[in-house]
Amino acid sequence: MKLRNSLITKIVATAISLAAIAGLNKQSEGEGLTLSPTIEYEYWILGDEFKYEHKTHPADQVFLDGGPGETSIKSAHALKVGMDVSKKLGKNGLFEPYIGGAGMYVFGEDRHDNDNDPRPSGKNSRVYSKLFPLAPQFEAGLKLNPFKKFSVAASSSTTYLIVEHGWDRFGKDQEASNESKIFFNVGGKLEYLCDDFWKIGGGYSKGINSESSYFSFGASYNF
Repeated sequence: MKLRNSLITKIVATAISLAAIAGLNKQSEGEGLTLSPTIEYEYWILGDEFKYEHKTHPADQVFLDGGPGETSIKSAHALKVGMDVSKKLGKNGLFEPYIGGAGMYVFGEDRHDNDNDPRPSGKNSRVYSKLFPLAPQFEAGLKLNPFKKFSVAASSSTTYLIVEHGWDRFGKDQEASNESKIFFNVGGKLEYLCDDFWKIGGGYSKGINSESSYFSFGASYNF
């Protein structure tokens, strides 16, 4: 059942993306393309995508037995700045497919004292996992504009995140390894048109290939 639901969700995500791209390529009379610089805040909830079992630092292996434990980043914050391109179609611009790209500044980490180090805090060894602060995100979706001030959208996003694992050696991080993961998410958004140019809105997106999900809130400006 889980595999079937995942397959259905991937089909839906692909359909949303193709509809957005096809709509943007379709020629129609009236309004042209709309460019919208965007700024958004995203709060990510992560599962066990970045769970990592650490090894004792080589310098400590002589006198520390066992392992230092594991880290797992469970949440992250992201500030996203990007650009959306959209085109209104249909009567009164009811349908509005869009695509967009953005750069994100990301913060998320987990660090703690070694499980196998009895020394007091500040004099002991620690381990950490932290997200690389820069990440790209691409999005495609289809907006519906049934009301003058409000619009709703189905969206599909792709986000590339990198995480670093290592040892916190008395306040200085030493990398042991790193890994990366591409997150595919689908979700929905609600936007409010403040005036002829400014929009504010928020949304929720759920992972297709992971346990991740994120909430977003931001603003855009239409040229």
